[in-house]
Amino acid sequence: MKLTVKLKYAKKICDEAFKALTGNEEGSFEINANALEGVAKGRYLLSLVADFLYEWFIEGDCSYSKDLDVEREVGCLLGSARRLCMERSSTTPRLYLVKQLVRRYGFDRVRAMGGYQELEWILPPEALHQVSKLAIMNSTRIDSRILWI
Repeated sequence: MKLTVKLKYAKKICDEAFKALTGNEEGSFEINANALEGVAKGRYLLSLVADFLYEWFIEGDCSYSKDLDVEREVGCLLGSARRLCMERSSTTPRLYLVKQLVRRYGFDRVRAMGGYQELEWILPPEALHQVSKLAIMNSTRIDSRILWI
């Protein structure tokens, strides 16, 4: 399947997930089929976005930058994913995306993505700094435990 078609389809799924999830916030806490479908679509979409982010920003996949249509669709998809993660009262979608990125590619790769201004919405610089400090503290604690063994 052509990459632009995949990207357009992913954006469509993202928009549908956003609509289903924001429509549920207005009502009660009652879970309905639309909300569950929105969660499933959101999780699937954010898994795809994690893959696209890795290919685009870490691997530097040339197929994205060679085609202006693909580059435009990637921008649209990232905009929709940002909206899904940021324009809701819940931080769960953004945390899910970060979790997928870390689980699949490791924290060092996510930290490298944090260097791109267009990706600051995923993991803001202050969060990267705090997590880096925590990682250093944890590695020091592990090293000191090894000395006691």
